[in-house]
Amino acid sequence: MDFCHSAVAHVSRRRWFDLGAHFMVHAILEEQVRFPDQLHRFCNWRTNDSELDIWWEVSRTMFLEYMPPPFGTAAPMSREELDEVWPLQWLQHRYVEFFEDLMEVLDAPLLLQLERGQMEGLTEEETQWIRNYCGI
Repeated sequence: MDFCHSAVAHVSRRRWFDLGAHFMVHAILEEQVRFPDQLHRFCNWRTNDSELDIWWEVSRTMFLEYMPPPFGTAAPMSREELDEVWPLQWLQHRYVEFFEDLMEVLDAPLLLQLERGQMEGLTEEETQWIRNYCGI
């Protein structure tokens, strides 16, 4: 749970919600014919926190401005035009950037900590004992 709180503190809320809104747009592009009711629920989703709802509303609205009805407010477009507006590479890029930010929050891998001679939360002596025990 500490990791989750740390991640929220280190990765901007805008990035969290923009990633969710971008996924929402691609879900609409891929599944609007098969699952329109579920997508309408997804587009109208809210959190249990009014402050977070504001963040979601900003991201959701920003992304839906470029989608045609019934989900967004843009002029009707063909699937080819929508693919030009929302290339999959943009989502992939956003996803990678999000996880790069998230990786900044994580502790170094245990083996790397052992090699450096200092494990998170342990003294140097405790780390050295583990290194000796493991034969490092």
